[in-house]
Amino acid sequence: MDAGSKTVTLRKLIAHNVALAMKHRGIGQSGAARKAPGPHQTTVGRLAKAEHDNKLSTLAGAAEQLGFAPWQLLVPGFDPADPPRLVDPGLKPYLKP
Repeated sequence: MDAGSKTVTLRKLIAHNVALAMKHRGIGQSGAARKAPGPHQTTVGRLAKAEHDNKLSTLAGAAEQLGFAPWQLLVPGFDPADPPRLVDPGLKPYLKP
């Protein structure tokens, strides 16, 4: 797979996850009122439709606006109702392998 294909795949993953997060928060792609500082709602909608080449600052702003951490929007299988969490290293001894 060439670098261009990886970029398209990542763009689609981000688009899918942003669209899920927007739906979960009740925000339409047509442009609901912004609830937090960050990119304009139009930009967030373009991310959700894979029409925007993502910058980290745009992804971070969109994630904040949607109530998630930026890295969460990069996880395949993202579920906004049960978003991925980082495990506290102090809990490792109690986790089963």
